[in-house]
Amino acid sequence: MASWSPSSVRCSPLPPKRLRHPVASVMECKIREKLGADNVVVKDAYGDGEYLSISVVASVFQGKSKIDRQKMVYKAVWDEVKYQEHVIEQIRMETPEEASGLEQTHL
Repeated sequence: MASWSPSSVRCSPLPPKRLRHPVASVMECKIREKLGADNVVVKDAYGDGEYLSISVVASVFQGKSKIDRQKMVYKAVWDEVKYQEHVIEQIRMETPEEASGLEQTHL
């Protein structure tokens, strides 16, 4: 995976398809670029831009613990949460196999 820094990501708010806080679009873009995510959704939980929930489906999560996955997501959006009033209320992090229910369980 290539080296990443906040200045190497060129995300800006996307034109809104639905009413939402602009930081959600920026965070989606950064997570998609940093993690090579297949699917990213950042929702403004209460419509105030303060409490956010994040759902990420990415192959890069394969073999990673929940803590390591969470660290990866936070690193991708750290600029948006470190000095601002954005609280990540929930993060759902899955591989494509987990998201599609195809993950095999070992007995």
